[in-house]
Amino acid sequence: MLFRSPTSGSRGLTAAELAVAVAELREQVAGSIVLDAALVHPGEDVLLVLARDDRKHFVHIALGSKRARITTTARRFARHERLSGPKALALRTRLEGRTLEQVAVPAPGERRARFSFSEGLRLEVELFSARGLWALVDGAGRILDLSRPVATAVRTLHLGEAYAPPPPSPEGAAGTEVPPRFAAPVLEAIDAHFAPMDAAAAAAADRELLRLAAARAVARLQQKVEGLRTQLAESSRIDALRQEADLLLAYAHAVPREIGRAHV
Repeated sequence: MLFRSPTSGSRGLTAAELAVAVAELREQVAGSIVLDAALVHPGEDVLLVLARDDRKHFVHIALGSKRARITTTARRFARHERLSGPKALALRTRLEGRTLEQVAVPAPGERRARFSFSEGLRLEVELFSARGLWALVDGAGRILDLSRPVATAVRTLHLGEAYAPPPPSPEGAAGTEVPPRFAAPVLEAIDAHFAPMDAAAAAAADRELLRLAAARAVARLQQKVEGLRTQLAESSRIDALRQEADLLLAYAHAVPREIGRAHV
């Protein structure tokens, strides 16, 4: 499980690393049955729970530039980490019970992968760009589900339209590609490398949520304090108001009635 430690500027899987990862993954999961398919935090990562030869495999498809990868994972996502909603339900409904027939890189040198399921269904995964992308495509090539729509000068991707891969874009010229960081077994090494990064990001997100909650609580308390100060300031005038009221009652008989009529 040895791997080269990355520099501080971490990155997702390169095309070469993805090719090796997919080759190893194919050996492990081709022919598996999909027990579960879920969308998980952060973003819209895909988690596939597969079964083959009485063994479960958890495949994590992570999107996003610095964390983009496809790997088996030792992580077990809690219920609250799984996304709900129509898209998550549709993905699960369409994939559960199907056979994963093949996993492959469609074009050499690209950061794309294809999961082919029974009855022509396939999951197209793109690891490039800041947000990445996945598209569930039927046997006719139509997009059934999509992590996000795409509308650029190069292509458009929307539900119901035909899936079109991006134009070929080799990762780098010969001699300039970064050497692969991971040694066999690469899937285990990839998971060991990226899982702590996800954990750190999740912890930072939790801290930010706590900070925002604390800030809101402080703001509410400050409003209450200001309200109490106003009430205290008004209560200090009660005695003076009571004295004025007593004087008005005591001398009300001495006030000429004409004064009251003049002000009507």
